[in-house]
Amino acid sequence: MLFSLSMLALLWTAFLLNAFSVPIPLVQPVAGCICLLFIPGTAVLRILRLHKLGSVETPLYAVGISISVVIFSGLLLNMFAPVVGITDPLSALHLILAMSGVTLALCIASYWRDKDFASPTQLSEGILSPSVLSLLLLPFLSIFGAYLVNNYEINWLILLMVVCIGMVVLIVSSRKRSDTSIYPLAIFAISLSLLLSNTLISRYLWGWDIFTEAHVANLVVSSAVWDPSYAVSLTTTNAARYNTVLSLSILAPALSQIGNIDITSLFKIVYPFIFSLVPVALYQLYRKQTNDIIAFLASFYVVSIGVFFILMPSIARQEIAELFLVLVLLLIFNKTVRTSTKTFLLLLFSGTLVVSHYGTAWVFTIQLIAVFILVSLADSDFARRVARRLGGSIPALKATAEGGSSTYSIKKGGTVTVVFVILFTMLALAWYLYTENSLLVADLLKTGNQIVESDFTTPLGASIQTLQLTTLIGIIADRLNTVAKFIIALGVIAVLVQRKRMAFDKAYLALAVINCSLAIFVSIAPVLFAVWNSSRLQHFYSLILAPFLILGVMALFRIPRFITKTYGCRDLESKAYPVAAVFLVILLLFNTGFIFALAHQPVVMSPSLFHEELPMFVHAQDLAGARWLTSASGIDEVWVDYLSREVLLAYSNPPIEKIHRLYEGKDLGTNNVIYVNLNQATSTDFYTNPQTAFLLGIPPIISPEFTSNMSKIYDSGCAIYST
Repeated sequence: MLFSLSMLALLWTAFLLNAFSVPIPLVQPVAGCICLLFIPGTAVLRILRLHKLGSVETPLYAVGISISVVIFSGLLLNMFAPVVGITDPLSALHLILAMSGVTLALCIASYWRDKDFASPTQLSEGILSPSVLSLLLLPFLSIFGAYLVNNYEINWLILLMVVCIGMVVLIVSSRKRSDTSIYPLAIFAISLSLLLSNTLISRYLWGWDIFTEAHVANLVVSSAVWDPSYAVSLTTTNAARYNTVLSLSILAPALSQIGNIDITSLFKIVYPFIFSLVPVALYQLYRKQTNDIIAFLASFYVVSIGVFFILMPSIARQEIAELFLVLVLLLIFNKTVRTSTKTFLLLLFSGTLVVSHYGTAWVFTIQLIAVFILVSLADSDFARRVARRLGGSIPALKATAEGGSSTYSIKKGGTVTVVFVILFTMLALAWYLYTENSLLVADLLKTGNQIVESDFTTPLGASIQTLQLTTLIGIIADRLNTVAKFIIALGVIAVLVQRKRMAFDKAYLALAVINCSLAIFVSIAPVLFAVWNSSRLQHFYSLILAPFLILGVMALFRIPRFITKTYGCRDLESKAYPVAAVFLVILLLFNTGFIFALAHQPVVMSPSLFHEELPMFVHAQDLAGARWLTSASGIDEVWVDYLSREVLLAYSNPPIEKIHRLYEGKDLGTNNVIYVNLNQATSTDFYTNPQTAFLLGIPPIISPEFTSNMSKIYDSGCAIYST
């Protein structure tokens, strides 16, 4: 209570000083993030009397509840403040007043409800141990490494960081009695380091969807109100979709306004910090199904995939949604929280997941329905009769204690109920039918129809990994990732065959079977790229399947004993963890571009090591041109390529309906301009590279020949032509 009130007072002090042009560096951003991302959730946990959840689940639930409180409080403020005449409900003053009131009310309620509870704890001596302090050095290596890359073109500190991460994983896996209490901190430090080493490259945003996401957030900040209805046209469809997700239109503006953080810094620092909690939550989820070391290595596998630290930071809305996806799974498989509290938190987290990202919500909805059907079939009398006819039997169901151990029987089912499946589906349908005139529901139906009518062998997209298969090292990197997928499939088969040995909840096992089937189907039916590209799909199903990679390695070590039918090879299983760790570290060295850097072979998807080769990289000259264009008058329409459009959306404010993608044969008319970014203006063969052509998704329209007869009205490296 005292800490919460102190942080609120500090936030208000910094806010008022900043209002009178006496800013104190970092105080308002830090106090704002603590007040929004931690204090409300902690108060709600006290109100619910959820004590002794542990040092991992307590902060995870606190952050999740806090984000939910901010999102839904901001939504209610946006809905009802105009009723009483407030036209700018999401302005800095109204937001800080509202959130301070909500936080204060929650703190008072938590004190009134839980004032009799006291659990004094002493600071552990291990918190200052060399192992803990060394882990905390990893993010600093990441931050200073990015600084060296940005200012001096030196990447050796980033390379050192990758080596240190590999050493941490090898040391942890090789110790027979390592301190398991540091596993969550190690996963958090590793994931945050990898994320920041990429997001902090450049002072500006880089990536894909992040530009349009910044446009949506900036639009709300500038207008101080969120308008659920967004004018939909050929050029505004993506922005209209992104406008429906409150992780961009409510959460981002609230953090920006209250914490005095610009949207670029928010997406490059705060959102990655939140996203780095996902592997920690996965660790806790995995250890409930397996054991500590398997959970640690499995979480590290998720982190070591390039999509996690390269692609995901450029999709801010999915970063938030995935945290709630894992929190929902963590609650589903939690056996200790009482039913009423669990139901409340499931509804809260499910609602936040739905409004945070439509893609994650729809995919999870489909998987929930499939899991319920699969578990129901497995529990049916028909399945038991089939099992008896085959000479076996379905094992007796027996609950086990939380926390995990090395050998178990399958846990009791019923974790995914029909009520929860129906409620989650109805929440998703209700929200996306309400927003944007059902645009997203119509898109979902259109996509489903496209999948049904398509040739299932015709690829509609490509994997990020395929972009670097022009060298031997690139081919090796791709094959290693493919080997990991085969080992995962082996792990799933091993668990299904040895159900009595493995401790998987039936619902989790059903999820694994569904995602493994999805992985196989993606490989043989590329039409699924119409829904998500292969890299994002791989990341999604790796969240569920990661433990099976380690179990697959363990199964490989059991093969000699199975063949020889002797027990002399039992000791080989003890070597499975170090071998799995070595494989994962090698995978990390390739996926981060470390091996490519040593061989002086650039890889297009490694911004921290080869950022100048990135076609989605924004330069200061691009921003100067965008801002000049904002101040120019008498311009009717702006014609751009893909990246140029994204720069204008994020860093200038011409009306979005005036920004158009340039296509071949298009009549541009008069009083219009063509905005050409620096990369395109200075590289005559910028679009001839097949990697670039895939990333930008357009043919080479804007070329020197195309603009040769036009008047150049601006040139800062980036160029603007008049028609």
